[in-house]
Amino acid sequence: MAVMASAADPTDAALGYVELTAVDTFTATGRPTPRDGKTLPADLPKGLTLRKLDAALDFTLTVALPAPGSSPADALLSALDALTAAAGPRLTFVTATEEADLRLAVLPDSPRPDAVWILPATGLAEDLATTPSVLTTDKDAATLAATLADTLTSIARAQNLLKLGAAVGDTGLDVSVELQTRTPEDSTLRALPFAPVPTLLPEDEVHVLARNKTEGPVDMNVLYIAADYSISHWFSGRLQPGDTLKKGLFKITDTVLGQERMLVVVTPAKPQSPVEDLSYLAQGAVETNRNLGISALGDALIEAGFGTATRGAIGLTEDTEEAGPGPVILQLELRTVAPD
Repeated sequence: MAVMASAADPTDAALGYVELTAVDTFTATGRPTPRDGKTLPADLPKGLTLRKLDAALDFTLTVALPAPGSSPADALLSALDALTAAAGPRLTFVTATEEADLRLAVLPDSPRPDAVWILPATGLAEDLATTPSVLTTDKDAATLAATLADTLTSIARAQNLLKLGAAVGDTGLDVSVELQTRTPEDSTLRALPFAPVPTLLPEDEVHVLARNKTEGPVDMNVLYIAADYSISHWFSGRLQPGDTLKKGLFKITDTVLGQERMLVVVTPAKPQSPVEDLSYLAQGAVETNRNLGISALGDALIEAGFGTATRGAIGLTEDTEEAGPGPVILQLELRTVAPD
């Protein structure tokens, strides 16, 4: 990270540089590192800021195992070797007391006391009805390992897409993007704000309005990550310089409700090249009850572990409209709720 005397200073005016060696929720530790002929001075001014220069994307997902002592936990722990082999190199398993992206837990007072539940890093579930779990009593070790690995891999794909969006950022191309909505009662399109998090109800529609202000063509893709970790692909197309895209994308259903994300991926395109189509990122929902066993940006997406799968949602249209700097990924967080 660049150490800046003022947030308004250009990056080449950095006092020096540091490399972060440890990061937790509230603190970070770094060490000075020489770069561009600069060494960080011992005396630093008050009010300095740190500016991220780059990020090494880590597409691994750390999963905390349940504490031993219960039948579901012991069944899982006995299948750990098979689970590790089935999960592949992107899933790392740690003990119950270590920090992790996801936590596996046994909930004796839940509707499925014989299941292993997949909880967020906090270890708390907002709604067990939409929280994934894998039943242990109907599976041998190999089937339990394969089922849980498949579930965790689907979750990892959705989370890796969000990681990539955060790393790429939403600046760099002069393309304006506005996400809009309208309700069955009012057909007027209104902009969706980025803060506070907008709330949508079933039957609310989502539209996109985009303008290419650059001097070259750009490709645009729209993806939607639902609360059940499904990934839907709603648009791919090319905008020539000066083009405007105005398109209805989808409407909210009452099948799955909760915290969801919409991503608009914009990449520079070479003239006469094929349109970049990210529909291969789509995947179906992570089942909440698993009882039976069953460009440079493109390179990064493949590395994140994506593959072809089904999509699930209701599209407003069936057609795909035709419509230097690096790509941009615009993220909008949404909350979908049931009507009062």
